[in-house]
Amino acid sequence: MAALPNGLRELAVLEILLPQCGMGASGALELGRFISRCTMLRMVSVNVRGSMLFSEGASAICRSIPSSVRVLKLDLSANELGTSGCRQVAQGIRRWSCSSLSINLSENGAFGSCLQQLCGALSNLPLTKLSVLAQHSHFNSSEVEKLWRCALSLRFLQEINLDFVGNRAAVAWQTPRAWPGGLRRLSLDVSENPGCRPVLTTPAFDGVSLSLIDLDVGLRGMRCSQETALSIAGAFAELRTLRRCKLDVSRARGGVVPMVIRGFSSSRLADFSLVAWDCDLRDDGAAGVGEAVAAWSSSLVQLSLMLTSNGIGAAGARRLVSGVVNCSQLTSAHVEAGWGTEPFVWWDLHSMQQWLRGSTTAAPRSGQI
Repeated sequence: MAALPNGLRELAVLEILLPQCGMGASGALELGRFISRCTMLRMVSVNVRGSMLFSEGASAICRSIPSSVRVLKLDLSANELGTSGCRQVAQGIRRWSCSSLSINLSENGAFGSCLQQLCGALSNLPLTKLSVLAQHSHFNSSEVEKLWRCALSLRFLQEINLDFVGNRAAVAWQTPRAWPGGLRRLSLDVSENPGCRPVLTTPAFDGVSLSLIDLDVGLRGMRCSQETALSIAGAFAELRTLRRCKLDVSRARGGVVPMVIRGFSSSRLADFSLVAWDCDLRDDGAAGVGEAVAAWSSSLVQLSLMLTSNGIGAAGARRLVSGVVNCSQLTSAHVEAGWGTEPFVWWDLHSMQQWLRGSTTAAPRSGQI
C-alpha cells in the first residue's frame, strides 16, 4: 500500500469488504493509511466486522476517512471496541461532514457510558439519513432513550433506522418533544429486550403525522397488556399519511396483535407486512387480523401476513381470508396461517377467493407450493 496510482488518489467511491479477516489493529493501521491517501472520496463503505480491531484499530480507520465524504457506511461490529473504542468512533464522527451515515457498533461490549460523546458528535452532522445498529450492547432503558432522542433532534433527517435488538431496555419509546419536520421513513427495532414494554402515548407522532410515509417496527417478544396495546394503537392512529408499514410482533402474547394493527385503520396503506408467528392468535385472533386488513380495502396493493404457529384452524383461516378478499386493489398477496410445520398458504387473491367459494377443498399447503 506504499505507492498509490493517481487514478486511485482521485477515487470518489470506495467499498472495502474485509469481515472476519483477523487483520487486528496493525492491519487496521495499514488499511487506514490506504484510505487516507484517497483524498477525493465522496462515498465510502467499510465492513470490517469481527476483525479483532480493538480500540486502536477502530481509531485508525475512523481517522483515515476524509471530511469530504458525504455518504458513509461503517461496520465495526464484533470488534471488542468497548467504551474506549466507541469514544474513538465519536471523535472520528466529529471530523466528518456526511449527510448520510450508517454505523454498526453491535456486539462490542458495554459502551453506554460514552453515549453522551457519540450523541454529541452526531448532533453536529448535517444528516438527512441516519442508521445506528447497536445490537447486544447491554443498553439499559435510559441509554436507548438517549440515542432515540438524539436521532429525533436532528432536524434535517428524512430517514432514521435504529436497531436495539437484544439489549436490556424495559421501555422502548417515550413521546419526543419534537420530530424532524421532513421525516419520511422510520425504522425502529427493539426486539428481544427482556421485559420490553413499549411506551407510545398519544400524541407520540404528533410532530411527524403529516410527513411519515414508511414505518418499519420490530417488537418481537413484546410483553404488554391490552391497555398498553390500545395506547400503541392510538399513537399509530396519528399516522394518516402512512403508505407502507412492516410490523414484526412475533411471540407477542395476550391477544394484542389485532388491537395494534387496528391502530393503522386511519391510514390509507398501500403496502402492509405483518410477521406474527407464535402469538397464540387462535381463530378469534385470525378473525381480528382479517377485520383490521379489511379497513384498507380501497387502498391496499401489496399484503404479506405470516401467522404460522398460532393454532389457527380452518374456521379461523376462513374468517381471516374473508377480510383479505375485501381488498379489491390487491396485486400481490401472500398469507400463511395455521399450526405446525404445514400451515395454510395462499399466494394470490384468486386462490383465496376460490377457497372461500369451495372450488378447492383446502388451502394449498406449503409442501405443495
